[in-house]
Amino acid sequence: MESGFDLADYLIRFSIDKFKKQPEKRQVSVTQSHVTPEPTRQIIKSEPQKSKFDPFPGSEDVIQFFNSFTPPPGPIRLSDQILITDIKLFIESHIEEMKANNGNPTFLPGFERIKKLMQLFN
Repeated sequence: MESGFDLADYLIRFSIDKFKKQPEKRQVSVTQSHVTPEPTRQIIKSEPQKSKFDPFPGSEDVIQFFNSFTPPPGPIRLSDQILITDIKLFIESHIEEMKANNGNPTFLPGFERIKKLMQLFN
């Protein structure tokens, strides 16, 4: 066998027509059929569902505080485990998360982080 000779080099010698299946010739008979129209669908507009959770206490205060807040440059250490390098992004993402999921206990840690940041600057 030649050096550098692989399967692609071998297959290129053949015509692709040898590998193609020939289409079967079938006769198609056309008959009349009854086509039922698709039923019309009604679009039902509903009121947005009210959250089943009570908002986190102080969430409005946090939103108001950060609406007029100018973040300082540079990173901030919120705790031993949390270092915020992009404060503006941290605030934006946590406020959006809080607005979308206010009161949902799954998102309480995010609310606690943004509240702690507010307390550092208050």
